[in-house]
Order: sequence, then C-alpha cells, then structure tokens
Amino acid sequence: CCQEQDNETGLLVASRKTGVQPMDERDSAAADCTPPAFAPAVEAKVTEQTRADGQSANATATGEGASPIGEMSVLIERPPDMTIGLNLDAIEEHATFVDEILVGAIQNWNAKQQASTQLKRYDRIVGINGVRGHTTLLLAEMRRSMRWNLMIERPIELRVSMDLTSSPALGLDLKYSPSGVSLLIANIGEGAIKEWNKTAAHACSPGDRIIEVNGRRGSAKGLLDAATQGPRLELVILHFQK
Repeated sequence: CCQEQDNETGLLVASRKTGVQPMDERDSAAADCTPPAFAPAVEAKVTEQTRADGQSANATATGEGASPIGEMSVLIERPPDMTIGLNLDAIEEHATFVDEILVGAIQNWNAKQQASTQLKRYDRIVGINGVRGHTTLLLAEMRRSMRWNLMIERPIELRVSMDLTSSPALGLDLKYSPSGVSLLIANIGEGAIKEWNKTAAHACSPGDRIIEVNGRRGSAKGLLDAATQGPRLELVILHFQK
C-alpha cells in the first residue's frame, strides 16, 4: 500500500504519509502523525557537536561545498529502452526526494558526468521541464519524457547532539513513508530544535529530513527505533536552502 512501481520505466515511488504503524489503503488519507519517539513530550537538551580538532562541526557538507545549494539545474537524457532506476519519496506536496539510485538510465548518465552535474541520492527535485507544482505533476512528466531538465536542491548535513535527561521538549512533527529512508520534518514547535536554531550556522526548518539517529541509517522505522535507545540523541539532518 505504500509504493507505486512503474514496471515499464523502473520508477519506484513511496507516497504514503504514516505514523509508527504502516496503514492499509483505507487509512491513507489520515496519514499525518507524529511518531512517539519525537513527540513534543520528549525532553532534550541540545549541545553542539565538535570535531576531533575541537572546532565546531554542527554543519558538514554532503556534496560539493559547505553550504546548502539553492536551486540548480541538472540535464538528463535517458534511452527509451532502459529503466529509470530511481526510488523516490513523494510524501511532500511539491517535491520528490531521491531515496536511492539503482541500476538504470540515471546511474549510467551519472557515470559520464562530473559530480556537479549528476543527480545524487538525497537530492530534492522541485521541477522538471518547466513543470512545477503538485508532486503528481512532476512524476507524470518524469514518466512521459526521455529528456529531463531537472531543478533540484542539494542539502548539507547538520549534526545535532541532545541530552534527553533534561528539558526543553524536542518539538518536532514528522512524516515518513514506511519504505523510505528518512523522516520529513513537517513542523518545528517550541523545544530543543528551535533553541538550537537560534545559534546554529544553518537552522533546521520544515522540509529538512532526518537520515541518521544515534549512528543508525536505513529505514524510517529503524530511525524511530534508534531514537528510543539510550539517554542521548544524535541526529544527522539534511538541510535544504529554502
């Protein structure tokens, strides 16, 4: 109930928004839940993580450069007889998120390009061939066209360390797909993350995604499970320039 597989193009799309338990088709419309591990009742104290040399390391780049990139263009041409080879998370209304790049046209294209002109895992696709708006429009254009002029946003990683034995509350509302690899930050309320934002070089914001909890990456459900282990919470958050 949580993935749409296009066998002809090889485009796998995860589009359900759920809480802790996967929902069946009847429940898909009521899928905007706050996972208990990150509910506002969780208390946390934010501390800044440092590198081995003692310098601040609250933000580290996932791609090129040390700052999140605004919109950039990536041009891709794919042969009609080859699958696309993309796993996409489509729980946002106006963008798709690259969960994984598989064997297929995108992987072949990337192998021939410089790093700056590749489509990468964790990129956020906000437009294609001039089409913007609802995610369904973006996906339809991807399936239709063999030539993609993508508008993407490329994130940096923010590293946040929290002590769960003291206040204030964490204050995150999250959405995720059971088949996804991240937790989408839907809203930031009063709490530790909001306090951390006041002094951070790059503030967390709605639309950012948590991809690691206490050293663990993988499924969204695994991230939630990791958040319940131990009194400390170490997060890696993908931050996109809004």
